Amino acid sequence: MKYYFQAQYHQRLDLFDNVFVSMATGNVIEPSLPLEIIIESEDCVLYESDNGSIIDFSPKTLGYYWITGETCLRTRDGLVFEPCDDKDAVQYTYIDGQLYGKKVNTNLSQMPTTKKRYHFRKLNGCKAQLKQNDDSSFTLEIDEKEYPIALHELEFSFFVNEETGFTQDGEQLYYYDRPVPQLSLADFKVLHFNYAKDNHVVVCGADVISQADAATFEVITTTLAKDKNHVYEFSKIIKGADAKSFVVIDGKEQDAYQQYSKDKQTVYYFGEAIIGADLASFRIIHGRYSADKNWVYRSGLRIALFDAESFYYISQSFVGDKNGIYTDFLNITQIAQCDDVFVDYDNDYFAVNDTLYWADKEHPFDADLASFSSINCTWAKDETHIYYKDEVVYKGGYETAEIFDELLLRVDDKIISNRGIIAGANAKEWHLLIFPFYACADRLFYQQELLDKGDPNTFEALDDNRFKDKSNVYIFDNDFEIVDTIVDINTENIVLIDECFFKTPDTVYFQELAIQDADPDTFEVLEYGFSRDKKAVFCNQEKLPELNPLDVTILNHNFIHDNNTLYYQSTRLDIEVSNMKVLNDDIVKDNRHVYYKTHYLTGAEASSYQLSTWFFQRDNQGIYHNQHRLPLNADETVFLDEVYAIDNLRVFFIDSEIMDADVSSFKVIGNNVSVDKNNVYFREKRVEHADPASFKIMGYAQFVDDNHQFTIRNGHIVCL
Repeated sequence: MKYYFQAQYHQRLDLFDNVFVSMATGNVIEPSLPLEIIIESEDCVLYESDNGSIIDFSPKTLGYYWITGETCLRTRDGLVFEPCDDKDAVQYTYIDGQLYGKKVNTNLSQMPTTKKRYHFRKLNGCKAQLKQNDDSSFTLEIDEKEYPIALHELEFSFFVNEETGFTQDGEQLYYYDRPVPQLSLADFKVLHFNYAKDNHVVVCGADVISQADAATFEVITTTLAKDKNHVYEFSKIIKGADAKSFVVIDGKEQDAYQQYSKDKQTVYYFGEAIIGADLASFRIIHGRYSADKNWVYRSGLRIALFDAESFYYISQSFVGDKNGIYTDFLNITQIAQCDDVFVDYDNDYFAVNDTLYWADKEHPFDADLASFSSINCTWAKDETHIYYKDEVVYKGGYETAEIFDELLLRVDDKIISNRGIIAGANAKEWHLLIFPFYACADRLFYQQELLDKGDPNTFEALDDNRFKDKSNVYIFDNDFEIVDTIVDINTENIVLIDECFFKTPDTVYFQELAIQDADPDTFEVLEYGFSRDKKAVFCNQEKLPELNPLDVTILNHNFIHDNNTLYYQSTRLDIEVSNMKVLNDDIVKDNRHVYYKTHYLTGAEASSYQLSTWFFQRDNQGIYHNQHRLPLNADETVFLDEVYAIDNLRVFFIDSEIMDADVSSFKVIGNNVSVDKNNVYFREKRVEHADPASFKIMGYAQFVDDNHQFTIRNGHIVCL
């Protein structure tokens, strides 16, 4: 039995050429129609007259638009129409697949003199049904009357019955494949995708929230919940959050829906406190950006580089303040001064003082500014050139240039890749077979590469990562990069054994490698890449010559043995099988020897050798991390928080010594952070400017002491 809950979704869409596109991602959205919705656009207006009606979801700005052969002026009193005139069109509008209007500078202080007028009413909060017509256009049904959608941009929420991860099998509840403990089936209730409860117990997934009060527990968002005592992110209590005053900050207008929340004293970003934020002056700027009177925050972290009062969001690539323009990338870089002429071409392309750049100032290039435009985040064009990132890949005149896929562009009758024109590819004949394989006439291409012996007419998929034609097999890795091609084989009778092995009547293959001497008729896959036939045992493609195929035991994904011989993958170990003891997936010993993987631990005392933590091992003589013996006194060493080993002289984080640590005052405070009387350490490195007496962990990648804030960058805790 599966469980469902009614979920509310929020979407902000543009309607281009009768296709809905997400305003957040740019991806095409295909809602299941008809769809019951609640209109959430505050400026959504229904215009009606004796001659027709229009649903207007456009922004609040006043302006001229073209609609079906007439110029439409948006005024504070509604829409007014007059005959078309190019100079009056100041914004673009898509109607029935046609682009109307042209951007020009126009003074909108004058109203048209024609008498044709529409009256209007606001639709925010109105319930409606989104429908698609026979001609693929869309309408909204409101109060049993249908209206066409015009002037694009639609913002709405809708409810669906969402399948959860909770299932019931007999008397047992599961969250996916994990049993859910302590819940009574008689009182069981799913609250949201992650959350469920009975009359006494609350769970998030399969984890019991031990301190939750079931009677007052309520879900706030997919990741947040609260009861009378606490606020929770998933199953974790948000320390210090006040449940009574805790609310989600709307954020829809700033494309930050349900990202921010607050209580009477603190602001939170995805459940993490924004340390030091001033609640009274806090404002959301856009998405992950927010500010108060003192600071700008990105993803809840203080960014000291920006001026809080003048900071503004430009696009998904750029932000600015009174001092200049900055890239909105992982490493923020200033790219323009306040008096520079900056132009954002979208999609990571920009110009500063008439010099064009891609991504940052390390990638300048020359182009015709008057005709330049970006196509997406890696393609751009001007009148006579096409660019991939900052490189020219096509030079010459052209009529059309449109994206075929991420790395391919259709330019008139040519196909262009990020490396240039694909020789022998004609756009009229070029078509996708199965991504990323293409055909052009009788030629087969892998992306931009011609496969000399490939045959598109017999090309087909064997599974998600393997393909074939009449005489070749093509194999990909998990990143969908081609691994290899097996050429000139008989593909007519290929048999897939599993995701790694396949065979023909004559040969068994592991990926692209033939397994020498393997017998296809008796070959079988065991586990973890091990296999056998009637004569031999194999690890991937390698033969394990000393094993008896009729009497092998697989211990884990590394160890396999028969009565006499033990292998670690394809390497034979000098271990007596009758006396061996496997300590974990990589460590094995007998009465004489200890091995970590294939490394013989010289000097290790097998009789006393044992695991101490996940990361450390010991015998009577020493302390080890895997194959490395650490300079610690075995009799005095203790282990802290799994990853620290400490004796009376030294402290190690895994196999790296924390230099100059004071052993007598050393303690672990969590998340790979430790302190002594002198310093704070992250892993084995000292944290600069940190005060060990007041240093605290405030959340993921957030730390404070009495004087500073800190975060994690490039594997180090750094002072902000």
